[in-house]
Amino acid sequence: MNKIKILSREVSDVIAAGEVVDNPSSLVKELVENSLDAGASSVDIEISNNSRNILVRDNGSGMSLEDLEICTQRHATSKITDKEDLFNISTYGFRGEALSSIAAVSRMSVSSMQEEGYRIYSDAGNIVGQEIVSMNKGTEVRIEDLFFNVPARLKFMRSIENEYSKIKAIVLREALVNPDVSVTLKVDNKVKIKTSGRGIENTIAELFGVNILKSLNKFNMGFLGDTSLQKSTKDYIFTYFNGRFAKSNIVDKAILDSYYTRLEKGKYPFVILFLEVDPKSIDVNVHPSKKVVKFTSEPFMYRFVRSELSKALDAIDRKLVTSAMSGEVIDVKKLDPIKPVKPLSSSSKSFTSNEKIHEAEEFKKPQDSMKGLDNKKIEPNTEDYFAENRFVGQIFRSFSIVECKDRIELYDNHIVQERILYEEIKEKYYNNNIVKQNLLVPIKIALLSKEKDAVLSNLDFFNNFGFEVDDFEGKDIVLRAVPLFSFYDSYANIFKDLAELISNENIKERIKDIREEAIITMSCRQSIKAGDAVKDEEMKSIINKLHKIGKYTCPHGRNIIVELSKSYLYKMFKR
Repeated sequence: MNKIKILSREVSDVIAAGEVVDNPSSLVKELVENSLDAGASSVDIEISNNSRNILVRDNGSGMSLEDLEICTQRHATSKITDKEDLFNISTYGFRGEALSSIAAVSRMSVSSMQEEGYRIYSDAGNIVGQEIVSMNKGTEVRIEDLFFNVPARLKFMRSIENEYSKIKAIVLREALVNPDVSVTLKVDNKVKIKTSGRGIENTIAELFGVNILKSLNKFNMGFLGDTSLQKSTKDYIFTYFNGRFAKSNIVDKAILDSYYTRLEKGKYPFVILFLEVDPKSIDVNVHPSKKVVKFTSEPFMYRFVRSELSKALDAIDRKLVTSAMSGEVIDVKKLDPIKPVKPLSSSSKSFTSNEKIHEAEEFKKPQDSMKGLDNKKIEPNTEDYFAENRFVGQIFRSFSIVECKDRIELYDNHIVQERILYEEIKEKYYNNNIVKQNLLVPIKIALLSKEKDAVLSNLDFFNNFGFEVDDFEGKDIVLRAVPLFSFYDSYANIFKDLAELISNENIKERIKDIREEAIITMSCRQSIKAGDAVKDEEMKSIINKLHKIGKYTCPHGRNIIVELSKSYLYKMFKR
């Protein structure tokens, strides 16, 4: 008996569908991109039934009855005709797999109108009916019972909140790069995203809020956030290549290297980057999902992006870049265009494939004579640390100097207090001893859509940390009570950090880790910042507390104290 068999069309279609539509968000992405390729100026998305029912409606060019009848077949596409077109792709879709893949794992209807309106019905990829309908010009795709015939896929779908969050992220990215298109996303009949299609600045304000827009700086390739927009994840680095959202490790590296020394350790920038490149020098066909791109010359791309961003950031530092809130309403297509990056073979700049990419120089490790103190270095001191040691003073509004018998100790003011507050908050949290204070005037805070959803889904989490939260209109929430601590930062900023943290973590799977990270976040935000003016007596008291705790690294593991031995100083001056 033969062992090798040709799979039935039903099985092969489901396998192919798995490569393109592996979750509801990938389905939404494919349908929205089809609408945009059709020239739509308005796209509406509706999600319900735990993301198993999905509707996407547009006012694009529409399809004829003949197009409708074949649109669910594999490799049916209007985007390319021959293999050469694969190297000159200017549309989102081109494989002709989206509708056929979606149809294979759902019950679907597609309605469209050019001169007349028609609708076809599909069940697991099989056309089961068609009819004439009355509708406006454009196309409507309605999905019901997604994955009804693939129970294994249903089993591995994530939580409702997680699936909805991924869909919102997809729609947000598409809306951001299409600022002339009005985009509306409804989840269970509630509007989650709504843009007006009135240009890039309006779109940024509608997606992220006016405060984010105020902190963004326009330059010839998009928008760069200033140092006030420090994020805990890379989720706010938006990179688009020829109008398509995708990730590139080499471009991400260029971005992060450009911000090197401008951000706190472990923080990431807010960047919106629109790159126009020669289609022949970029490969978007790496994976069916089109999430990753590669370039014919990655060293060239690194140098190009790094150079452009560094120049723009230097200009921002010199306050020569006009604020994005100058009042000028701009269109992304009218931004000063960059020249397309040419393929390596025809580029005026030539780099060998093994050329070493410049990386920021690492700090040198301290020598033995200049050591960081760890937890084993000094035992806890229950007495006054300054009974035998002398507080000398502070330098650069960032560091404190203490003279000891045989050494000088340098303290980082920020992380001294961070360690103390970390221990205090941790002890109070795990002993249910955080004291709340009610606010006479509630604090209104604007959040991103996914952050607000995460906050309202985890009110107990915030309550346990001393925050009482109420829903408010739009993207806003209000704080009615806050934890009773001595803050060096505003309650609003601390709460925003926690909201960002919880919106990017799976709290149900990592509840212990996220609580620990929340304690670290609060202690970091409450602490003295570099440049803060602190009286010597206050700093002396803080250092004394540190020695009573007897732990000499910050919660992230950095050394709090660096010492210079007396013998090393003598050696330096040749004494």
